[in-house]
Amino acid sequence: MPTIEAAFRLRVAFPLFVCSFVGIALACNDSPVRPHVVLISVDTLRADHVGAWGYERATTPTLDTLASRSVRFSNAISHASWTLPSHMSVMTSLRPSVHGVSTQRSLAPEAITLAETLKGVGYRTAAFVSWVYVGKSFGFGQGFDSFRTLIRPGRVEMGAGGGAHSARQIVDVVVDWLDHDPVDPLFLFVHLFDPHSDYDPPREYSEMFDPDYAGSLDGRFDTLTKFNRYLDAPAQDLPRRDLEHIEALYDAEIRYVDDQLARLLQALDEQLGLDNCLIVFTSDHGEEFMDHGSMEGHGWSLYEEVLHVPLLVKLPNAEWAGSVVTNPVGLIDIAPTILNWIGVDPPAAFEGTSLAGLIEGRDETHTPQYVLSENDRWNIKRRSIRGSRYKLIITEDTGVNTAGVPVRAGIELFDLREDAGEQHNLYEPEDPRSQALVSLLEKMSASPASPSNNPEVEISPEQTELLRSLGYVE
Repeated sequence: MPTIEAAFRLRVAFPLFVCSFVGIALACNDSPVRPHVVLISVDTLRADHVGAWGYERATTPTLDTLASRSVRFSNAISHASWTLPSHMSVMTSLRPSVHGVSTQRSLAPEAITLAETLKGVGYRTAAFVSWVYVGKSFGFGQGFDSFRTLIRPGRVEMGAGGGAHSARQIVDVVVDWLDHDPVDPLFLFVHLFDPHSDYDPPREYSEMFDPDYAGSLDGRFDTLTKFNRYLDAPAQDLPRRDLEHIEALYDAEIRYVDDQLARLLQALDEQLGLDNCLIVFTSDHGEEFMDHGSMEGHGWSLYEEVLHVPLLVKLPNAEWAGSVVTNPVGLIDIAPTILNWIGVDPPAAFEGTSLAGLIEGRDETHTPQYVLSENDRWNIKRRSIRGSRYKLIITEDTGVNTAGVPVRAGIELFDLREDAGEQHNLYEPEDPRSQALVSLLEKMSASPASPSNNPEVEISPEQTELLRSLGYVE
């Protein structure tokens, strides 16, 4: 396997006619030399399980090296806690309540995507995704010249090569495509699913972080479901030693994906030159490991373990390499940042704001101080705003959820500086800070327009079975 250091070898031969660089290379005839744009999303990746974010296990040597060549946003927040709305927010720079995409509704045809915008200025656009909820049925193909959904049908046995969604196989396809298709300039989107449950890494990884486990618990979704506090219903207790083992399997999945990312970056360097690429790496959401009483929290909770995600922006020629931005930023800021950096005005409909000001040490043009996240699923409606220190979560009274469990309406306020694990609710109805944050959340939640033209989703029986296998449909 090629080393990540080899993937990051410097390329120093540049045409002599290039006379200046201002975010992008500009030739002397004022014609922009635009970089390739690569967007990589690894599903269900908690920021606090990445080495560059302080994790002690060696889960991410590739990402850690990429971080050293990138701008790292230490407080990037997803706008939703599950795959479908979160990824669509990345692609449209719209909050979930604005783009309106759900399990029943796909993207409205008049919506403008990052892929469409890049295609409109001469980019060839290609996507390789590994899960139904990032597929064409929901509108993700909009703007892509080539779009491939790579899902192995059915379920596989434990340790049989990364489960039903193997990063190795997907990277194989991407590498082969790069070898055979001319691309200049290219917008490439790659989505890898493996850290999502089931936690069944390939055999060579399965004991990497917990070789001494003698228990019987495995990482299958079917095995772990009894430990999930589904939709606020009670969950069975999970012994600490078993929990440690499941987290070790999750970490092994991350390490497996990280090794495949080394292969992907090597191929990008060989075919495109990494110095010629603007690379954005992120995740759609994280996961709960009993942080708030459940083995799984994504999809209904809005705590940090499911909203705080990694975000790296590797600029062409590794500009601003090693910089760290601590301001809270949202994933809707990704698309405007990419467009701004290559010299293209973002569509007026985009809600996000370019992060260029923060990257360059200016913040006067950036987003509001707080990031808004939303959850409207299974008849549970939650909203949160997350700032540098304080975070507010509001749960609405919707009666009962789809499991027939009463929804516990309420308001939670956390001081993340003193209570990073969000265990102590500070909300008081008469407290001025509480009142101010509730007012701010309501103001930020106001949508400029409600979704009105989202077509109904049609998915195949095979896709429905895949969703059922991981608890997405009954």
